Amino acid sequence: MIANAHLVAAAPQSELLEYPVFENDPTIDSSEDPGIYPFELAFGLIDGTHSIDSGVLTVPDGPDWAWK
Repeated sequence: MIANAHLVAAAPQSELLEYPVFENDPTIDSSEDPGIYPFELAFGLIDGTHSIDSGVLTVPDGPDWAWK
């Protein structure tokens, strides 16, 4: 998701053709699973929640480890 956000931030006029929604996504509150891709590793790589303010995703300037 962060990589997609960087691409959109670099070219805001472009439209994404598809946003991958993975099966069993713990961040989606829905009675039905809207996921179309099985990718359990994605949830192990992304830790915590993203910073979204008024519908705008905050895009980091670099990797998280660089700030520590």
